[in-house]
Amino acid sequence: MLIEFKNNGDFVVSGPNPGLANSPLWEFNKYEFQADNSIRFFNSNTSADLMATYTLHKTLELDYMQRCGFDIEKFIPH
Repeated sequence: MLIEFKNNGDFVVSGPNPGLANSPLWEFNKYEFQADNSIRFFNSNTSADLMATYTLHKTLELDYMQRCGFDIEKFIPH
């Protein structure tokens, strides 16, 4: 799965099988990088938002704090 962060604050998740219905990102269309190595994902049409911490190595790893614990997604570089 790939994620592309656009300069205008939009992001796109793509790939042969992005699984957006299973991803915590499916309902969001905007992002903001925060100062503490986190990203705020939000929907510009609703009040929904989601915070995720990130690490960059050979992949981008997003750790989402969910009601039932943590959910982790990994994205490969393009």
